[in-house]
Amino acid sequence: MLDLATLGFVGLGVIVFCTLCATLIPRPTLLVGLILLRVGANLGTSSAGGELLPSSAIAGLVAVVAIIAAIVPARGVLSARLTTGSLLVVAAVGMWSLVTVYHFGPKFDYANEFVRVASLVAMMVLAYRIGQEPGADLPKCINWLVGLPAILTIAGYAVAWEPALNTTGRATGTFSHANQAAAYFAVGVVLCIWAYGQSRKRQSLVVALCGLVALLVTQSLGALAAVAVGASVLYALNSIITPFRRFLLIFGGLCVALALFLTIGASGRLAEFEGADYGDRESDNSLDWRFANWQALVAIWWARSPVFGLGFGSTSDEVQPFGTAAHSIAVQQLVETGIAGVIVAAVLVTMLLSAIHSRSRDFPATAAALAAVCAVVVTHGLAGNWLGYTAGQYLALFGVGAMLGRTAPNLGRDLRHHFRAQEQSTRMETR
Repeated sequence: MLDLATLGFVGLGVIVFCTLCATLIPRPTLLVGLILLRVGANLGTSSAGGELLPSSAIAGLVAVVAIIAAIVPARGVLSARLTTGSLLVVAAVGMWSLVTVYHFGPKFDYANEFVRVASLVAMMVLAYRIGQEPGADLPKCINWLVGLPAILTIAGYAVAWEPALNTTGRATGTFSHANQAAAYFAVGVVLCIWAYGQSRKRQSLVVALCGLVALLVTQSLGALAAVAVGASVLYALNSIITPFRRFLLIFGGLCVALALFLTIGASGRLAEFEGADYGDRESDNSLDWRFANWQALVAIWWARSPVFGLGFGSTSDEVQPFGTAAHSIAVQQLVETGIAGVIVAAVLVTMLLSAIHSRSRDFPATAAALAAVCAVVVTHGLAGNWLGYTAGQYLALFGVGAMLGRTAPNLGRDLRHHFRAQEQSTRMETR
């Protein structure tokens, strides 16, 4: 056992190391490195052999560096809307963490969850600042963030490497669960399509295809539906492209996804839904026990605390009638934060939608991409643990934050004109 002095020395060393990383490494490199480090932290977690890396320590390190980097002053001005939203999220999480303590008593895990959510806010703030840097190559950042994990996931599945598979044979890559990997790649595919529209470099299309294949080998039906919805929203709302080309792109994309779905073998999971009765907790059908789980969670919420819920993070440990997470953003939000939390969430969503709408005239492609990322998260989150998929949340917030920063109304006139001209330059190429 380490004595108190040694622990204090180690803690001080970690803080100094995190501060140096946060202040000396260029922001784009730092952010991409942190997300990739978090992606690789859970290698082997779902395999029979168990995790190969100290995932908790790595996740904590990533969170602390991100928070310090967001606090350190930097170039770029945060919008009033982002500042208000960030402060509202942190305040709400702090308040509902106290609600959890009220219902179940103090636990170190609740502090960990608060730090995790604070790091999510920090990631978005950092990405927003990166988006405002003229020299930041966002398409290149996205290619690295999606391409490297996708290649590792595909390679691990192809050679049947045990740490990259779960016990049922689904690909997990370097993630803790196949569904978490699928969530990450669903967002990644949409971001790569946007990146191609911005840079016109084929590398982004290649990475998007790799991301789609990696998603398919995870055999997540919800993620496949989410990426189909997201890509459709991306093209349907992009006024730069003519309506006929939008239709062709949406139809062609769906055909490619269906062909890969049938070829790679993920379609075998459709057999699970034969004879579903949507409420049998003993069923092997993943949708059956999800419905039963939701019914049980809502009943507990309504009986114990309908207004303020049972506290942030409570469904991850304390409130699990089936011994598993909520598997739904809506149900988890309702049970953990109650009616009051749903109102706060509605305010945040309204602020985001307002920001997207305000950009639709000058930056139609980016506004469509922002809406598409939101569509992916909502679609997959209807029956998934999106609020617990940290790596996927990091990637989504990187994309959303960077795109909001790149199109912010409070940018300098010359810089905003530069970014607007860059996006509008694709108009003639796509008509």
